[in-house]
Amino acid sequence: MIWRPLSLMLGLATLGAVWLGPLPGLADRLFVGHMLMHMLVVAVAAPLLAIGLAGGRLDVSERIPLLFSPILASVIELFQLAKASQTPFAQSPAAVVELSVVPPELEPPPQPAERIAAASTTMTMSPRMGRSYPSRAM
Repeated sequence: MIWRPLSLMLGLATLGAVWLGPLPGLADRLFVGHMLMHMLVVAVAAPLLAIGLAGGRLDVSERIPLLFSPILASVIELFQLAKASQTPFAQSPAAVVELSVVPPELEPPPQPAERIAAASTTMTMSPRMGRSYPSRAM
């Protein structure tokens, strides 16, 4: 049973080394530093902490199992998705951005209804980028 306290200490030491070491300064300048911090926290420290806390006196899921049930987590996630879909950005027609990886010369010819819709739209605004992009020319 030495594995649980040892993994808890290793997880806490990993978090301390990641957050208090030289990586935060590197993460401000380089994306590699940011990703290294992220991977050490998510892939190394989190499993070690989970193993160290599981079944011990600090394991809250043993005392309040309803709070950590999959059904409750699913309901909370469902409400978060419903709330996110009601934001003004998600409801605006400009929020839908069409990205095409097919070169224009390989695209099938547009149908008559698409020609009318494409001819009536000259610019599409992207709310995320704040730029306007011309629509497909006929």
